[in-house]
Amino acid sequence: SKMNKIKVLHLVESLDDFYGGPAKSIPLLCSSINSNIFNVEIHSVRGKEADTNYFCEKYSVRWMQHKYVFFRSFSLSISMFVYIFKIVVANRRVIIHTHNFWNFVPMLAYFLKIFFRNKVVLVISLRGNISREQTKKKIVWALFQKNMIKIADSIHVTNLKDYNNI
Repeated sequence: SKMNKIKVLHLVESLDDFYGGPAKSIPLLCSSINSNIFNVEIHSVRGKEADTNYFCEKYSVRWMQHKYVFFRSFSLSISMFVYIFKIVVANRRVIIHTHNFWNFVPMLAYFLKIFFRNKVVLVISLRGNISREQTKKKIVWALFQKNMIKIADSIHVTNLKDYNNI
């Protein structure tokens, strides 16, 4: 019988070429994952205009962009929520790898992990942004991030400061 591929969803605030490191590293990571075993997609949030990503095009990485509502900095996307929710419902197990920590994108991953428990394998990449010096970051940390780190199945830390903070 034909083996069902494991769904892997990479969630990131932006993947536009001007976004920096993740715009290169995430598509390269996705292009290196065995497509015979895994069905990999990247999901990001965008404004009115579509973002562009050289590496997604070059390596034919599946990338879906979802429009945000309200404020760009919060990156709330109803269409991203609905789309990802439907994928999790339709699959036996889904790996969700989030590459942000301070907006709607990781909050979505967190709530899906809480709601679906073992059906969602949660991987978080901190990417050097776990410090909690600002008041709003202290609030967000208390609301969900502290617990998100506790329930994550894997944590990808890219520097010693983040490692020491968790």
